[in-house]
Amino acid sequence: MAAYGNGKIIYRGTITLGDEEIDLGEFDSEEDCQNAIDLEQAKWDKELQDAASPPKTIKCHNCEGTGVSKGTECNMCAGTGRIPE
Repeated sequence: MAAYGNGKIIYRGTITLGDEEIDLGEFDSEEDCQNAIDLEQAKWDKELQDAASPPKTIKCHNCEGTGVSKGTECNMCAGTGRIPE
């Protein structure tokens, strides 16, 4: 956030992906704002890629797909509930 006299400049990040508008919040610099937008875009692209060709995984048999085993994060699936086929 840059301060000029009595005012200050803030950067607000918003991105529209598909039909959804995502508010990324306020940032101190234009660079931080752009990085947040780039990360959200990369996440969206990954979701589209996964939807086009889903990863070949199955439900973890150690935690039954919950991601939790014996009260802690499952060590077989790293808490995701899915493992490779």
